[in-house]
Amino acid sequence: MIQLMKLSALEDYRLRYSHYRLDSDLRDLHQQFPFINIWDDHETANDSYIDGADNHDPATEGAWADRKAGATQAYHEWLPIRSPNPANTQIYRKFAWGELIDLHMLDTRLEARVIQDGGAASDPNRPLLGATQLNWLTNNLQTSTARWNILGQQVMMAPLAVFGQILNSDQWDGYAYERDQLYNFITTNSVDNLVVLTGDIHTSWVNDIPLNNYDNSSCTGSLGVEFVVTSVTSTSFNLGFASSVIELANAHVQYADLQQRGYMILDVNKTRVQGDYYYMNDVESPTPGEYYGTSYFVNDTEKCANEATTFSSNPGPLPVYAPQYPNRQSCWA
Repeated sequence: MIQLMKLSALEDYRLRYSHYRLDSDLRDLHQQFPFINIWDDHETANDSYIDGADNHDPATEGAWADRKAGATQAYHEWLPIRSPNPANTQIYRKFAWGELIDLHMLDTRLEARVIQDGGAASDPNRPLLGATQLNWLTNNLQTSTARWNILGQQVMMAPLAVFGQILNSDQWDGYAYERDQLYNFITTNSVDNLVVLTGDIHTSWVNDIPLNNYDNSSCTGSLGVEFVVTSVTSTSFNLGFASSVIELANAHVQYADLQQRGYMILDVNKTRVQGDYYYMNDVESPTPGEYYGTSYFVNDTEKCANEATTFSSNPGPLPVYAPQYPNRQSCWA
């Protein structure tokens, strides 16, 4: 007879992390590159928020507080991160690279977010960052002397709608009041050179960040540029529309690819920030080959994205299977 043992939430998450670390590619990645981590929903449960999650059932899975505590403790045990206060869920923090970059890592998931479909997006009682984190961010932006202010965060900030309908209330679209507060602060305080880095949606995007007076042709009414990076291997987020339809209905969307898997390299200097997108031929093979996709940049003091003619990044030495990258030989010269 096989006896099954019921594990605690902490033991469950520890077991899951230990399973992931059996992946040799993931171990190599952590050995070779530094990480600045921030969690999203699947470190706890799908579409999680401060006091629950879309697929958490207290009747069968226990209290959400216990599950969240186990998930966040295991996260700190397994991932390289210096949290301001590992004893609780505060994970937002700032990094500085001299006078070039202030990187503000945000938590739009567990710190303060309320349930996604709990009310109107314009409701002032529906936080995403929460008052404490928002004040922390705006104070940082106001006092920053860096050339570029970069926000690292989870969900798409630029609006996304088709036929007048918001496509995903899990994004900032579902928390429009707090987004407007942030936009108003940035505008009032003349915060320039804002770049937003986003994940979560498993697809690639380059967006201008539009205000009500946004005009694509003249590049006016934009706060800055958002680069959304796709997943390395996870399946795409099916929006139910082709990228061409989305771009047509959203003039601020400069690029959208809903199918390809890969990564982006952000190249930052004093004159511009450029995102180079690279995609995999086959995510099911350990050595599938990859290819250069596209690049977009934003210039110093400008607020709109421009398509680049080629990549500007140098990802590093070729691995031993270099011949399988014919389209990127010039990257490694």
